[in-house]
Amino acid sequence: MRKSFLFVLRDLRYGGAERFIVNLANHLVESGHPCTIALVINKGELLAELNKDIVVVSADVPKMSRFISPLSAIIQRTNPDILFSTTEYINIMCWVAWMFSRIPSTKLILREATLLGQHLRSKEPLLKRTLLRLLSRMAYNGANAVIFPSHAAKTLSCGWLGLAGGHHFTLYNPVDLTKINALAAESSDLVPRQPYFLAVGRIEREKNFDLLIRAFHIYSQSVPDVELVVLGNGSRMSDIKQMIQDLSLENRVKLPGFSPNPYLFMKHCVALVSCSEYEGLSNVLLEAVALNTKIIVTENCSSSVELTGHFGDGIVCKNSDVSLASALKQAQNTTVPSYKAKVATVSDYANSVLNLCEI
Repeated sequence: MRKSFLFVLRDLRYGGAERFIVNLANHLVESGHPCTIALVINKGELLAELNKDIVVVSADVPKMSRFISPLSAIIQRTNPDILFSTTEYINIMCWVAWMFSRIPSTKLILREATLLGQHLRSKEPLLKRTLLRLLSRMAYNGANAVIFPSHAAKTLSCGWLGLAGGHHFTLYNPVDLTKINALAAESSDLVPRQPYFLAVGRIEREKNFDLLIRAFHIYSQSVPDVELVVLGNGSRMSDIKQMIQDLSLENRVKLPGFSPNPYLFMKHCVALVSCSEYEGLSNVLLEAVALNTKIIVTENCSSSVELTGHFGDGIVCKNSDVSLASALKQAQNTTVPSYKAKVATVSDYANSVLNLCEI
């Protein structure tokens, strides 16, 4: 049965949640399900990647706090079967706007992409954290369904918020296999000619790139002619550059910045390394598995460890520079990985969401 969707985002700049929504909406509209995307601000590079049949509406308000009233009006005007949101602040606003719109036929599906308790504890002051916790509990208990990207994210978030009921589900993030395989087959002069390890993500504290660089420094003392490439930008770029300089790694660690095609680097690296302090679920790890690339994760990130168990391969190490340096050596000396499970496709995920609509 055909279902109409209203997706809600802040904007469509490059980001994991934004990419996820674009891929899902494109697939749904191609399958005959009308889709509208409501934005706080009508901007972002991913606008160009939307299917032409997707309707984009924007409130163009200066502050997120002023988005609730316009969003409620958009819900009333579009009258969707499904209202879908996927970032914590927008999730709360979606729930409030949904309540104000008073359209009982519209079902609210919220997707929580992070390990919510760890995420909020790490970055918000106490008063704001307490308020967000209360509002998140109300929103997630009030929604028709809540999707978590991993069992670890579901367990931690439900426990921290005290969520009740049986409307919480785990769906691993989908991967667009056709697209990433095509991009991985491209060529670029930016890809190192010698062996290299790869990390991909925002240059922020929670990604723990300091640990990776210290570990690579230890590893590089005994292994010449291997590089480390870190793809991404962020507020700690200058700190990371200074650390590389202090450790005399300027010729071994490369920082090309953001790349619209990380898959080319991913396909040919020795291994992809993730040492994040927390992740709801790492899309980068899923994409590496889809490309049959070795993965290394640190044990402090429970969702990443969960993935290695689900796919039946991957190197898990302790959250220390010595242990991670040892894992880098192990990866260089191991054969091609043998993953036992397949990643979910966008079609798989869309079908699961449509099934949730019937609950």
